[in-house]
Amino acid sequence: MKKLFALTLIVMLGLTGLVQAANDATIEQVGDDNFAEVTQSADDNLAFIGQDGDENYADILQSGPGNTATLEQEGMANFADADQSGSDGTVLSTQTGDDNFLAIAQSGDENTAMVDQTGDLNFAMIDQLGDDAVASVSQLGDDNYADVEQSGAAGTATILQDGDENEASVTQSTFGLLTGPHTANISQIGSRNYAEVIQHTLGLLAGLNSADISQLGDEHWAEVTQEGFGIGEGANSADVSQTGIGHTTYVTQSGAFNSAEVTQDSALRRHLADIIQEGYLNAARVSQMHGATSSAEASAIVFQDGTSNEVDVLQGDHNYASRELVADITQIGTLNYTSVVQDRGPSYAWVTQSGLGNQAYIDQDKSKTGHTNEATIEQSGTANYAEQTQMAREGFKAYIYQTGNFNEAVQTQAHSAPYPGGTWNVATTTQTGNLNVGSIVQTGNVATATLTQTGNSNDGYIIQTGPSSVGSMSQIGNGNIGGINQ
Repeated sequence: MKKLFALTLIVMLGLTGLVQAANDATIEQVGDDNFAEVTQSADDNLAFIGQDGDENYADILQSGPGNTATLEQEGMANFADADQSGSDGTVLSTQTGDDNFLAIAQSGDENTAMVDQTGDLNFAMIDQLGDDAVASVSQLGDDNYADVEQSGAAGTATILQDGDENEASVTQSTFGLLTGPHTANISQIGSRNYAEVIQHTLGLLAGLNSADISQLGDEHWAEVTQEGFGIGEGANSADVSQTGIGHTTYVTQSGAFNSAEVTQDSALRRHLADIIQEGYLNAARVSQMHGATSSAEASAIVFQDGTSNEVDVLQGDHNYASRELVADITQIGTLNYTSVVQDRGPSYAWVTQSGLGNQAYIDQDKSKTGHTNEATIEQSGTANYAEQTQMAREGFKAYIYQTGNFNEAVQTQAHSAPYPGGTWNVATTTQTGNLNVGSIVQTGNVATATLTQTGNSNDGYIIQTGPSSVGSMSQIGNGNIGGINQ
């Protein structure tokens, strides 16, 4: 009899445990200044709080795996909070109205948080601790703020904002032997919005993160930071696309095999792209387009410190783009490559490379409107190659300076239209080292070319066609060939 009673008690306790493991709590409130709170512990619980009114407060606290919390608020100045500890948890939240606040905290693996806010001056914050976390925030309105923080491997964060003067921030960090990839996507439509992605990884294999920012509208600002520490650090990708008027982008990456791509399309004002990469085999690409009847200015600044890095800059793509284009590229290391193409507008390009085996190319085409093309390439080291090509109606400047061995410099200037008054060409090549080869070709009027080579086995040539050509070539060393043809 005692054994039967004990068995019956165990079954009852088991049944009780099953009931506790799947609790379902629902609260609905209509009116102002309401307060609702749900606390659940165990597995696979369901909690729902719905409030219709102003200045309401809703709080859900769940512990255990597989729990689901749903928060719905409609009104102004509402506050909602959800806290889950355990794996496979889900938080779904919807707020409609102005000045609402939402905070979600989750600890455990494979948790999901989804937020939908409609109105102005709303605030959403998601804090997830664990691996394979998923966060999604959608905000429709002005002056909203969304912040997602994920600590763990393989986090995914998506923020969508439609309105003016919104802010979106994603911070993803991982510490461990295998950090795993993070993914961050921010999309903003409107004006004067700000987007920031920070991805930190620390481990044996650190990196494989991706950040994608898309902004449509005027005066946007985007920042991406991808860095870490590890034996296999790198393989991060950052992609920023900005369309509208007057944008700014900053990208910072460390490690190997990183890629940063910035695309800016602006018809008015100035857009700026600034990329910093430290490591090797990194790639930086900047595309800054000018629309028809454009009065926009473009600036691209890239700094790379490492080996076998690549920079590609394309600025201006329309015949009537006539404002200033600026490209400033600095590469420190060996076997680096830079290509700058500036199409239309007054253009200025500076490329500085230190190390051996580097290549630099500058192509400037200003055949329609605007004045002044200026290209400067400075290389220090051995076995470097530099080439400049300029085409314009009027106004040239080109400078190449090389220090080291096995250097080769090529400069080409040509007029694309009949000679207008006041046209001037300037090309300067200075090489100090051994086995240098330099060539200056100028076709046009008022051309001045100066080629100076100091070292052994130099070969330099200046060809100028047109009146008022000056020339001037000086080679000091052994095995020089030279030659000026005017």
